[in-house]
Amino acid sequence: DGNEVKTVTRGQRREHKMVVKPQKNILTVEETYDVAMISIQLLDEHEDVLSYSTEPVLLKTEGAVEILGPKLFSLSGGQGAFYVRTKGLGNGGKVFLHTENYGDREIEFTIEYKMVRKL
Repeated sequence: DGNEVKTVTRGQRREHKMVVKPQKNILTVEETYDVAMISIQLLDEHEDVLSYSTEPVLLKTEGAVEILGPKLFSLSGGQGAFYVRTKGLGNGGKVFLHTENYGDREIEFTIEYKMVRKL
């Protein structure tokens, strides 16, 4: 029918970027803490993952959130993830990511509290 189905572009990778996606930005504390996953991908200008990259990532927090696991880790195959959880009292927090080659990112979280009624 002559319709284009797919286009493939090959060539030298000239541009690279880091994409950071939190699972959610609102954490809700009920009986215990809440947790969110943050995923990281290194992509080229064609949105292909930089599968050879093992870029180190350093994490820091501010406010009422903390990292579950190590605060320094390397991406595997250009991808990785980590978890953040609520801690103590507060209405928000931030996570700071630092990489040598892809710069810094900041993720802000809002924390909500729900009262749980016990019978």
